[in-house]
Amino acid sequence: MAFDIYAGSFTRYYTRDWENVAQRDAHIKGIAYEIVYAGGDPGPAPSARDVRETVIAWRNGINTSLAAHGVKNIDWSEEDGGPYFTDRPGWNGYAGLLLWSAYAERPECTAPYKLPKDWSDDPVYRSVTAESQTPRYVTILRTTVWLPGEFDFCFKFPGLVEDEVMIGSCKSLLGQLRELEQEPQRWGKPSLLHRIRSGDSVATEEAAREGHRCFSALAERACEHGLPIVLSY
Repeated sequence: MAFDIYAGSFTRYYTRDWENVAQRDAHIKGIAYEIVYAGGDPGPAPSARDVRETVIAWRNGINTSLAAHGVKNIDWSEEDGGPYFTDRPGWNGYAGLLLWSAYAERPECTAPYKLPKDWSDDPVYRSVTAESQTPRYVTILRTTVWLPGEFDFCFKFPGLVEDEVMIGSCKSLLGQLRELEQEPQRWGKPSLLHRIRSGDSVATEEAAREGHRCFSALAERACEHGLPIVLSY
């Protein structure tokens, strides 16, 4: 299953009025492309009007909640035809970025050379993201929706389709990505077995830097155009 990041209006996203990088490439080359959705065929896309009304009501609820913390109203365009941007770090890129962020908080630890099959099983990642902890790179590690706005914290809120999502700001995401890039990091070295069977593994550092590149590019575009960011998989 593919893993994409998307910056643009929620109306375009939920009405499927956008193309991921593979779709766009296939479209340019005149090749057929079929999306395989998690959970099967989602059926017809909802109308733009219905989605827009739902998103605006959702945004109003968020602004009401944020006002109690002294945060100014956040806003972005949900009009038809607005710009959007997308990239595909893949699951490996996302996992690598999460591990980079987690190990940056434990400089005494060395990140594994080989990217694990499930990053959530990594002991350092589990320690840094435990519920009792507030990670330094919380906007990278815990957030799945980022909105335009001048706030540096993350908060839980009912999602548009999920029961609950963790929300942060695009500005904070970009700032933490830039800070992470400056962090000295200890990356594991390949063992002899890894060298012999290099085709069977992905280097954590390689995956992390690709994930960082994709997320940084999207965060810059989102901040420039005042757009939300969501994960798509």
